[in-house]
Formats: sequence, C-alpha cells, structure tokens
Amino acid sequence: HTFSILDLSNFNVKMLGQKTRSLVQYVSKIAQDYYPEQLGQMMIVNAPYLFSTVWAIIKVWLDEKTR
Repeated sequence: HTFSILDLSNFNVKMLGQKTRSLVQYVSKIAQDYYPEQLGQMMIVNAPYLFSTVWAIIKVWLDEKTR
C-alpha cells in the first residue's frame, strides 16, 4: 500500500485547466481499475480554502471506495 502526501501550498485555480483535469481523471481511473491493491491513503496538507470546491469536482471521478 502507498501513503502519499499532497502539498497544496502554491495551488491556484489556474492549475485546473482541461489538460490537468483530463490527466487527473485518467490516472485516477487507471489506479482504481487496475491497481486497487496498491492504493493506500493520501494526506492533503496546506490546502487553501478553495480546495473544498475543487475536491467536490474531483471526487466525482473517483470510485466510492477510493474516496
């Protein structure tokens, strides 16, 4: 299993362009469909207030068990 730390210190909305969204969606699907046994936990640190809105968008791409 993995334990990932995602540091969002310098995150801003401009980073969520179509290419980024497509890449995140693609990688998430591969991980949950083909490597679910490797998925562990992720800790998100230094998340800006805006993160809750972004998370609401991203989490719909993830399988319920993955969330």
